[in-house]
Amino acid sequence: MKALLFLFLTTCPLLAQPANILVIVAGDLGADSFPLTATGGTQASMPNLTALKNSGVLFTNAHSQPTCSPTRASILTGRHPFRTGIGAQLTGATSPQLSAAEFTLPEAFTTNAGLGFSMAMFGKWHLNAGAGTNDTPRTIGGWPHFAGAIAGAIPDYSAWTKVVNNVATVTTEYATTDTANDVISFIQAQPPGTPWFAWAAFHAPHAPLHVPPAHLHSYGTPTTNRGMYEAMCQALDTEVGRVLSAVNLADTHVIFLGDNGTGRDGKGTVTELGARVPLIVRGPGVAKDTVTDELASVSDIFPTLAELAGAKLPSDRELDGVSLVPTLHDPAAPHREWIFSYLTDRRMLRDKRWL
Repeated sequence: MKALLFLFLTTCPLLAQPANILVIVAGDLGADSFPLTATGGTQASMPNLTALKNSGVLFTNAHSQPTCSPTRASILTGRHPFRTGIGAQLTGATSPQLSAAEFTLPEAFTTNAGLGFSMAMFGKWHLNAGAGTNDTPRTIGGWPHFAGAIAGAIPDYSAWTKVVNNVATVTTEYATTDTANDVISFIQAQPPGTPWFAWAAFHAPHAPLHVPPAHLHSYGTPTTNRGMYEAMCQALDTEVGRVLSAVNLADTHVIFLGDNGTGRDGKGTVTELGARVPLIVRGPGVAKDTVTDELASVSDIFPTLAELAGAKLPSDRELDGVSLVPTLHDPAAPHREWIFSYLTDRRMLRDKRWL
């Protein structure tokens, strides 16, 4: 256990009976490819995520880091990449890794054991690489249970290495379906009255581009890259809908977001196409069917979930995230004056003049 000093968040109405928490992350789904935020071109129909927006708040100016590993580190720590050292996607053992010295979101929950959350992570990790890293979602990330892929891109959605708590096997289960199955099994196994926190990091619609199983989409057999990408988006939406149908939404906070811009021509650039992502939040007390153009950052997820759960934040380190809770209750409430996206050799700073 890390020796830390803590600052207690006083959100009394939320501390008595914390709601469940479900975080859903989509790989390589930028705002330009999401039907509720795109302004041109074609996008997949995503009715389940559209319904999620209808019961919550859609942020049209949410920003990530331009690649997946830095974004995931920012969500887990509430800190910018220059603080965690992860300024680019991990490609091997020599890449900067998530350090055990970082205080992660699940550790904020377990430090206050009185909250009683059951926690698990599913899907894509991509924060440690090289030999001996199969258990890092637990030993470094702080998740009590992990099932998914350690590396970034899987070689084939129907033939990939799955790790379950440090045990690796090759599976032929379609990856998007596999993640949904694991999340649903975890939720259904929770005893009544026990709050849970599940993180579902789907690979889709990240490459390799392919045609998903036919029952998950309506695109037939697309032959273009864009057609396959949109079919993967729709397959993701179908499986997210299945997960949401297993959740009691009356007492669950749900956050859906993309991890970086679309791989087409934005990912890896400190531009709007590289960093602007969809973000939807719904849950008890959250405004319904609302759109806000307030700036938001992926680093804001950490303090937001901590406040919603009544968890404790570290006071011995700099946090860059700002809780979204006031904006969730009143989408017109001011949130951020500026946002910051970072790659190892590039930076992007945007303020509210450019909404």
